[in-house]
Amino acid sequence: MNRPSRGIYAAILAFGNRTSPLVKVLDALERSAIDRIVVVAACVSMDTLSELTDRQSRAPGKYLVHSATDNLGSAGGYAEACKLCLDQPDCRWIWLLDDDNLPDTDALAVLLSRIEQAPPGSKSVALACFRPALPELGVPDIRLWRTPPHMGGCAGFHVYNLVDSLRQRPSLPAAGDEVSVFWAVYGGLLVPREIIEACGLPREDFFLYCDDLEWTSRISSAGFEIHLLRRAIVHDLQPPWNASGKYASNLARRICELPAARVYYEMRNRNWLSLNRFAGARWLYTLNRASYIALMFFMCVRFRRMDRFRLMKRALGDAETGHLGKIYIAE
Repeated sequence: MNRPSRGIYAAILAFGNRTSPLVKVLDALERSAIDRIVVVAACVSMDTLSELTDRQSRAPGKYLVHSATDNLGSAGGYAEACKLCLDQPDCRWIWLLDDDNLPDTDALAVLLSRIEQAPPGSKSVALACFRPALPELGVPDIRLWRTPPHMGGCAGFHVYNLVDSLRQRPSLPAAGDEVSVFWAVYGGLLVPREIIEACGLPREDFFLYCDDLEWTSRISSAGFEIHLLRRAIVHDLQPPWNASGKYASNLARRICELPAARVYYEMRNRNWLSLNRFAGARWLYTLNRASYIALMFFMCVRFRRMDRFRLMKRALGDAETGHLGKIYIAE
């Protein structure tokens, strides 16, 4: 006998040739209490497309696959996935996952238990899973998720952060506790339909990087809560982009390790957030911008990467003029 639908949809963003991790994620979801699996396949390989087509043929009521030949970016891909889910009248919750985000066996059960424990008539809450591979979810750095940034920063840099680094850093409560956070990443985020309808979809003009921070900070700023559940664990089958490399400093990674496109979009979009979502006094932004550019210049001279200095200055400037969208960046 089929179990009644709870309206829990998984929204998967698949990209490129990552068939092997995608298969593991889909197998895990098929064994879970997920009612339907929506996959947006952007620029995927023939192997990946064949795998998805085969699964949809075997279980047409379980899968909804949308194929795109253009690179939609994470913002466009998840926006499209959410639209497809919301078009289904029975969809009540959307669980966002990358094609290499493998949930623990009981991850969805933990999320569903939290949903069932909510008092009748209580305000909708988005639920974020714990991803051990993310550096920002390490115990010392959970402060990055729990509070908004200081107003008047520049692309994540703020002179006040230097003061914060000298203070006692807050840590997560004991494992299993529920932690209120200000923002979160897409992978592992379970969002109720009501929140998406009230706050809108991810901004497609962000294209890549920090679009999840913009979206979830928009949710929090609208008065909704996001709770991180430590016992709902999602594993990254491939290392996250910000969890690899030999440099701990974001600035050093931007200059020496990360691809040009990743640096551009991450800096542009983060600076847009600084200027719009978290705008402070103009003099404070000017101070932080001048300080950060001076650090950029010193580091780029040291590592002989003036090409990267020009790219990073362009990213800051494009954020200041509101020049968003998909832009060609030469590597």
